Amino acid sequence: MYLIKMDEKILVDGHVILSPNELHLDIYSLLEQKIKEKYIVCNREYGYIKSLCKIHNKFRSDVERNTGNVKIHVRFLAERILPIIGKQLICTVHMIFNHGIFAQIGENIKILIPLASITDGKFFTNGDPTNEGSDQPLFKIESRDPSKSKIILRDDIITITITEVKYNKNRYNCIGLLC
Repeated sequence: MYLIKMDEKILVDGHVILSPNELHLDIYSLLEQKIKEKYIVCNREYGYIKSLCKIHNKFRSDVERNTGNVKIHVRFLAERILPIIGKQLICTVHMIFNHGIFAQIGENIKILIPLASITDGKFFTNGDPTNEGSDQPLFKIESRDPSKSKIILRDDIITITITEVKYNKNRYNCIGLLC
């Protein structure tokens, strides 16, 4: 099976604040926890940061004058997904309805695949009419070559190409095409 690399690694320069009572021998794990709390999010600058890969060992710190807190400047490698027009992503079908398919990656990237863009696709509200017992909505995409015909159900993994992107309130809303 051919998988498309949809995420990438980026180097992030940032900082975290530690109070004096948090300074102890297990500071590295606390530093990792603070970085995850602050940076493993979805934002316009970095995209959807999925995970922390590696914290660089060299970091510097300053003591804040008014509070006595320690500001630690860190550099770390993170895995992210940044939806941009033309990029192919692997996502999970969240909902199938008569206007298209809603898919998503985590809770932060939502994608609509409009019915108009699904060529040779047919929407069935009560499952596949040729398959007794299946009552969930689905798209059946038929091809002249029977091996290329497929049925798309909720929770299926699909590959899409992004055609439009909008960022709003820590979430990406996209429109895409089936690949």
